[in-house]
Amino acid sequence: MTAEAPGLQPERTIACPNCGQEIFEKALQCSHCRKWFVEAPTPEPAPPPAPAGPSRGQSLHHLLLLTVFSWGLYEVYWFYRNWRDLAADAPENPGPPPGLLTFGLLVPFVNIALVYRQLAGIHSRLASRGLPGGYSPWVTTCIYVSLGIAANLTALWSLSCLMVLPLLPVQEALNRYWMQREPMSAPRERLSPPEVVIIAFGAAAMLIVATAALIGVEK
Repeated sequence: MTAEAPGLQPERTIACPNCGQEIFEKALQCSHCRKWFVEAPTPEPAPPPAPAGPSRGQSLHHLLLLTVFSWGLYEVYWFYRNWRDLAADAPENPGPPPGLLTFGLLVPFVNIALVYRQLAGIHSRLASRGLPGGYSPWVTTCIYVSLGIAANLTALWSLSCLMVLPLLPVQEALNRYWMQREPMSAPRERLSPPEVVIIAFGAAAMLIVATAALIGVEK
């Protein structure tokens, strides 16, 4: 009989739950049936999905504010942004460069065709995805161009700002499109720093013009 080392306790044994043979209590594998007793590690829970960035849609009050305080110039960027975003969303159908199309808005008569081109393109893009357009490209183009002609003939800033009104249903349609294309995103609720600067400069310019007008009336 083998003598045990002084101070050491004999290791306890148990029956293997698989074959019933005697094994050490802390054994990781049965020496008889080769059954492993180590459980597979529990996988780490998947990290939550990263928050999606802002949608390429735009809230209507942002469009109104930026158009009014930029004295109507923001509408040029609005057309450019739509051409850029829609081209990026359908790279399999490349068209003219967005910058070239935007430059064409400065050319008389060509700009009318380009306005209709964009409005009709947005309308057909929504129809291809089963979404309602909510506006008529022809009617919207006619109203938009008519307001532009009236603003140029009368030199009234208020008429140039009114040109944004027929674009509001178009922006609503775009928001429906981007909501379907980017379901995890939402339009920005806050203005970006450059947009805040535009509004600040526009408000300052309006204040200067109004002050000058009041001084002229008093004289």
